[in-house]
Amino acid sequence: MVRIHKQAREVDEDHLKNLKNETELLYGKMEGKLKMIFMIEKYPEMYNFIRPPSKEYEPPVPEYGRLQCVMEDFLGRVKYNQWYSLYVLTESVSCIHLVVEECLKVESMLFFTTNYGRNVGLPEFDAAQQHCTQMYALRYCIEQSMSMFVNLCETPCLCTYWCEDDYEWDSEDLINSPFRCLLELNVVEYRERLLKAYRKAIIPLKAYMRQYEGYRDIFMLSIEEYVE
Repeated sequence: MVRIHKQAREVDEDHLKNLKNETELLYGKMEGKLKMIFMIEKYPEMYNFIRPPSKEYEPPVPEYGRLQCVMEDFLGRVKYNQWYSLYVLTESVSCIHLVVEECLKVESMLFFTTNYGRNVGLPEFDAAQQHCTQMYALRYCIEQSMSMFVNLCETPCLCTYWCEDDYEWDSEDLINSPFRCLLELNVVEYRERLLKAYRKAIIPLKAYMRQYEGYRDIFMLSIEEYVE
């Protein structure tokens, strides 16, 4: 399409004017119809003598003036007329040329401003927006996961938040606990799972640290003492 547009620059002004007039006429009719339906629905008492057409409404076909269609391939003829009207007429091609020209003009403009203060074209701006969207989605997922994890660990401990550092257990009752929430089965299960995960995660770290046991003396050696 771009190649055709570059080859055909001349536009038939008469055809373009006719096409513009027809478009404006159709738009005016549709706008008037929508305004009329809006007023009827807004003031039904004033326009009680008019019934707006429903979506299922089909205009009646008069009984007179009809002729039997003897065309063998009516649907094929309709498709051909549509193709001829859209892609063969000079007005349609000229209109498409104008659309392509404006699109190319917009694509080459630098009126999109980024966060770092530089104007860029549409492709670069779209790529930057997609990157920002992906980063925002990833950040949102991480924040939600952190919030859920903190709530999971913090909620069972809320009953102890009133305790100060000098809190002392009641010496007269060493069997019953005032912190019932910490003794529930699901809380104990989650706590044991977390402790197990922490213990298992520390094992490879300790194994890695043991590999440096032979170099600990060198690391702890004082440079001044070594020089003396």
